[in-house]
Amino acid sequence: VETCCAIGVRDLYKMQKIKAVVVLKTPTASEEKLKAELVSYCRIYLAAYAAPSQIEFVKDLPLTKLGKVDYQSLEREENKNLGT
Repeated sequence: VETCCAIGVRDLYKMQKIKAVVVLKTPTASEEKLKAELVSYCRIYLAAYAAPSQIEFVKDLPLTKLGKVDYQSLEREENKNLGT
């Protein structure tokens, strides 16, 4: 993993769930296996409510003018895709 960002995604049951958006150092063919490994790792080392329920691999993350990850635009885009 090169960079990642955790965002809150609307959920009907929990109100909000965690989604990790991840940029990989080198793309891999077995993304599903890697997703399972990352979720397993997070469940071991993070509290249950903080572990992501979804993982999405992207090529790059949006940045603010200061060079920080723009998590708000990621949340807006994700919630827009959900139709909320």
